[in-house]
Formats: sequence, C-alpha cells, structure tokens
Amino acid sequence: MFLKQGFSSSLPILTKAGEEYLDGKDVFILTRGLKGNPLSKSDRFGDTRVKFGEKYVKSIARLHKALKAIEKDISPDEVDLYKNVIDWALPAVKKQNIQWNMGIDDSFFDDYIENFGILFVLPFLKAMTCTKSWQKQLAKCLSL
Repeated sequence: MFLKQGFSSSLPILTKAGEEYLDGKDVFILTRGLKGNPLSKSDRFGDTRVKFGEKYVKSIARLHKALKAIEKDISPDEVDLYKNVIDWALPAVKKQNIQWNMGIDDSFFDDYIENFGILFVLPFLKAMTCTKSWQKQLAKCLSL
C-alpha cells in the first residue's frame, strides 16, 4: 500500500469468503510478515536508546507524510487519542520507565497530561467562532 511513499506494507490475506478479516466476537486479520527484524529490548531501552529514538522520530515523520499522501483514500477508525494515551500509553511508559530505569522524571508524566490535553483540543478550538462566550467554550474543552 505504501510502496509509492517508500514503505513496505503487509496486505491482508483474504478469507475463504473473500473478505479481508474475520468478523465475530473479535476481529482477526491475517497478513504476511514484512522483511526485517524487531529491535531487541536492549536496543530499545538500553544505552543506545537515544540513537534509536532519533531514528524512530525520522521514521514517524516519513510515515506521517506517507499517510498524508493517501488520507483521501482511506477511512480510519475514529479513536479517542487522548483517552488512549492517558489510560494506556502513559501507564505503560511509566511501568517501562521503572523496569528499564529509563530516567524519566515523574514530572514528565504530569506535564505531558496537562499539555497534551491542551494540544488535543486545539483543532476543536479552531472550529469555534469567536464570541463573548469563547472563554466558557475553552474551559469546557479543556475539561474534556
């Protein structure tokens, strides 16, 4: 799918009924593997984690550009990103921080929650009209 954008993609293997996934109690998608090897835990969390972090940042930027190029052709599921980050990602990173002695100060997590909450509502604020009640609208959005 992303070959034009420079990414390999694993397309679904069709079911016997010709569908891309099995839909029952759970949804299952079978795909072929991609070439390459996953990073080891020591690479991800060890002494070279900064080097790999920089590499990931560049890859995420490339992925963002690739997705931007095809966004008109796809219909992603709507997710509550803020809820996912707060309920799942941050607790997981906190746990890894302790497990791998990553050195992330606890204040990072509080600061992230506060600032991500503000950034998350900015697109909604753009859609609002500027009226005398904009402060109430902003307070309402920030409390979501």
